[in-house]
Amino acid sequence: MEVAVRIFTDDLEKALARDCKCKVDLADLSQLDKNEGLIEKYLNAQLKITSDGKQIKTSFLGFERLEESTWSYLQSGIEPTLPKKVTVENSLLYEVQNKQSNLVRLKLGDLDKTKQVSFPDTRMEF
Repeated sequence: MEVAVRIFTDDLEKALARDCKCKVDLADLSQLDKNEGLIEKYLNAQLKITSDGKQIKTSFLGFERLEESTWSYLQSGIEPTLPKKVTVENSLLYEVQNKQSNLVRLKLGDLDKTKQVSFPDTRMEF
């Protein structure tokens, strides 16, 4: 499974700075290792995926800044069969935006669906 997360860079920097109580500049290449660690910790805390009731452990691959957004990439091992139900708990940016709305697109076999969750709700089922 591959996961790509797109967040506006200024919002992500605010969320990361709030967590670490430090200044965060994702454009600062001298801080690459620190920033990768901050993003990985944040995504692990705010984004949970379960497949047929079993939590999926993801590995952080890295991030890149494109225009005003930051893309972060995660992956997990491939499951041998397609799940019957996938649940996503997504609270990204809820701590900095009380009107935050998040979109999740799931492509799985023939299924290609997008769902939206808005603060304070976090749970989506596919």
